Amino acid sequence: MVKTTALVCAALLAFSASAYGMCKAGWFGRMAKPEAPQVHCTDPMQSEAAMRYRTCQQTSWRLVMTVR
Repeated sequence: MVKTTALVCAALLAFSASAYGMCKAGWFGRMAKPEAPQVHCTDPMQSEAAMRYRTCQQTSWRLVMTVR
């Protein structure tokens, strides 16, 4: 019983210390994330990824799913 209580207390102390450290490091701050640019294209073969595939042979999973 004493071992279990000591282990639970040690785990809570370690968790609290790591949470405090992450808070001080800024992990839980309310930073505004920049939004990704929205691309509205009706034809997947006219998208930017398709053009890169045609010109530079760069593949993406979305293009592979639409072409093959």
